[in-house]
Formats: sequence, structure tokens, C-alpha cells
Amino acid sequence: MRVARVVESAAEDREVVVVVVPVAGEPLGNTTIPGVQRVIRIPPGAGANPRPALIRMLAQPVWRDRLRVSGILPRAARAAPPMLADDIFSALGRPTGWAVHVARAGLAPLGVALAELLDAPFATLDLDDDDETLLRRLGEDAEAHAHRRLLYAFAGCFSGIWLAAPQEAAAVAARHGVPTAVLPNAIRIPTSPQRMPSSPPDLLFVGNLSYQPNVDAATALVEQVQPSVRERTGLPITVSVVGHHGGDPRVLSLSRHPGVMIRGFVSDLTELYARACVVVAPLTDAAGTRIKLLEAFAHTVPVVATPAAAAGLAVQDGTHLSVGRTFAELASHVAMVLADPQAGARMADEARRYVEGNHSPQIVAAQVHTLLRRAAEAAEKARSAGPTRTTGRIPVSQAANAETESPD
Repeated sequence: MRVARVVESAAEDREVVVVVVPVAGEPLGNTTIPGVQRVIRIPPGAGANPRPALIRMLAQPVWRDRLRVSGILPRAARAAPPMLADDIFSALGRPTGWAVHVARAGLAPLGVALAELLDAPFATLDLDDDDETLLRRLGEDAEAHAHRRLLYAFAGCFSGIWLAAPQEAAAVAARHGVPTAVLPNAIRIPTSPQRMPSSPPDLLFVGNLSYQPNVDAATALVEQVQPSVRERTGLPITVSVVGHHGGDPRVLSLSRHPGVMIRGFVSDLTELYARACVVVAPLTDAAGTRIKLLEAFAHTVPVVATPAAAAGLAVQDGTHLSVGRTFAELASHVAMVLADPQAGARMADEARRYVEGNHSPQIVAAQVHTLLRRAAEAAEKARSAGPTRTTGRIPVSQAANAETESPD
């Protein structure tokens, strides 16, 4: 969703070609993006003979430095290595002078390689999240360190680096010594959302259930929060869990609990938001900002969430949502919202006003245009600094001589 919003915004005043490189999840279908006339999908078998591209890269000192510093790449980067740029360049028709925008850190090396083939005037990188920090919290230290090395090697190749949350943008900037910018997530806001809360009350959780923190949150809602709310209210509280799960038995097993419905992926959530009494987000680990929380705000559904779920959003506990630091506190807040629907409605109205003022497509589109303009200006300034700072027309990473092992 975030990528689509950025692309839609860029397409308002630029010709945009989208290249889809599947590195995780299910293959993208024939999705269309407003304003985009051409979408190129790189099949899994592309780049089957990377040797010529690798030899060419290793002949360049700057690429030897980048690959030395980055070492073993993160999983996503290994699935789409920089040698794949030759296949993309050919699929594009071997043009020159096109700018490049890269979505997520794992595609950064590939994006840099493609930008050099295109003789791109500038390149931007939307990290979205601070992957390294989240991976460390999840105990995936090797993958976290791979992300750190990747950004040491490639962050300086981009004229603009964007993240969704202010504190994460600041952390990445401090860690890697590169300027970053905040690009909030945007959502489509319904004109007049309908509210038809169900009876008995239904608690709603929405998230990608192939993502471990979301699986943990859904499990906590079903196994800890729902029983506590039932006990506090004396009502047969139900739970709807929505999101792609790929048949994960951990998710499917939750339906064994009374009143729990595992709905899988739902393309249109309007009806579910209309009948939900409370959206509950019991995440204990997260990064970026929760788009599904913003959607709940936009549909004027009261939200009860953990600090991790609300992180990165300029919202206030008790004004826009209720924040609980433990599962017991979450259950208490849900029970209070159910006991005082008018108070919950006032909180939901404030949350919708927050989304309208900060996360609408129009507001975020204006920020995309500004960030692209700044990236173009930064690249031009870097080029004017002298040839020692460039490879082709893309700024060279100043971290190319950094140690592979970086201090914590």
C-alpha cells in the first residue's frame, strides 16, 4: 500500500515505470496503479546467469568496496542481487537518464546497480521501517547485522532516504551518518464511514499474518485479552482476525477458541470496520507506523493499542486512542470503551480528524513531490562537488571504506 501511494503521487507529474521484483510473500497479480502505464514483472528465473554482470562489477573498485563492506546480504537482497539489474535494464529497453526509486532496504544494491546502468540523475530509497532495530528486538541478530552492513555500503548512494516514523528516521540518520526524511503513510479516507456495531460486541484485529509480530499480537488478543474482557463485561465478546496467513497452523488454531473467526485476507474491510466495536492492536514489537491503525481511525472505530502499535504516530493516549502497556490494561480499556460508547465515539472522531490532517493521500502526495525535488537538488549538488564523489551520476557511498564490523 505504501509503495502504491508513492507511485501514484510521483505519477501525477512524471512518467513512471514500475518494476516488480518479488522477494517475499505471494506473487503480485495483475494489479494496476493509477497513473502508471507500464508495469514490468521480473520472473523468479530472471538473472539465472549472473556471472557476466558480477565480473563487470568486480572490475570496478567502488563495487568491490561495496560488496566487501556489505558482506553476506540480507535475505531479500540475496533474492534480488545487484546482478539482476542487467535483466531489468534490458526489459526497460536500455534507456538512459531515468531517476530510480527503491522500495525497502533489501532492494538497495539492485537499485544502485540499475541506477548506474540508467545513468540516473538521482536515486531515492524508501526504507519504510528501521529493519535493523526491529530484527534485533526479534532476536534475529545475524539478519539485523546484515541490514546494518548493507546500509553502510549503499546508503550513501541515494540522494534521499525516507522512513515512515520520525524516531526511526532519526535513528537511521545517526547510525549511518546520512540525511533521512520522514514520509508518513497515507490511506484513502472514506467520505462518510458507517457505524453498525455488532451485538455481541466484536473486537477486530487486522494485519499481515505472515509477519511474526502480527501473529503474536493476534494470539495475545485471542488467548489473553478476549477472555479478560469477557470476564470484566459478562458479555460473549467475539473476535475477528483478518489478514493473509497462508494457512499458518498457528493462526488457524486460534479459531478453536470460542467466538473467534479467522477471516483470512479481505479485500474490502468496510463492513468489518462498520460492525467492529473496538479495533485492538496488542503488538509488542513493531516498526514504522501501523497502516491498519490509520484505517481504523479513518473509519471512526475506537482503537485500543500498545505503545509499540501506536509508535511513530503523533497521537495522544485518551484523546485519539487508549493505550495499554500490558494485556490486562488493554482488556480494561476495551471494557471501558464498551461500557461508555459515547466516550469511545468522541475518541474515534478525534482520531479521524488526525488522519485527515496528517495521512490523507493529498497531504502525503505533496510531501512526495517535495522529497523528490530535494533529492534531485541534492544529487546535482553532489555532482558539482567533483568527480571523486561520483560513480556515473550516482553519489558514491562515503561508507565504502567503513569496517565490516561496526560499533554498537
